[in-house]
This record gives sequence, C-alpha cells and structure tokens, in this order.
Amino acid sequence: MSLLRRASPILMTSIIGMASGVYIFRPLILEHIEWSRQNTRAKKSDPHHSDTKSGALEPSKNDTNKSKTET
Repeated sequence: MSLLRRASPILMTSIIGMASGVYIFRPLILEHIEWSRQNTRAKKSDPHHSDTKSGALEPSKNDTNKSKTET
C-alpha cells in the first residue's frame, strides 16, 4: 500500500472533524465574545460594578456583625 492510501482516510476524517467543530462551536464562541465585550463595557461605564461570578451581592460587614450579635 502506498503512503497516500494509508494517510488519506486519516486526513479526511481530520478535515471533516475540524470543519464540523467549527460549524458546531462557532456560534457559541461568537456569543461568548459578544457577551465579554458587553460585560467589559459595563465594567468601564459603571464604577460600582461588582466582580462576583454569581452576580449576587456579597454580604457587608454590618450584616455579619448583626448575625453574630443576634445569636
């Protein structure tokens, strides 16, 4: 068997796999890039923007002190 006959199935599956990966994941990557751009714009325009991952507010020191004194 020649080298070309042995390598051609591997090359074809590699090309098909990369093309399908681009087709499947490109919309998700573009959506993530757009979300990141909007998020960085929001951080620049809002000086009080929280960097928490969940988006939830962190408890303030006063809240933790109240819970300690109430118990």
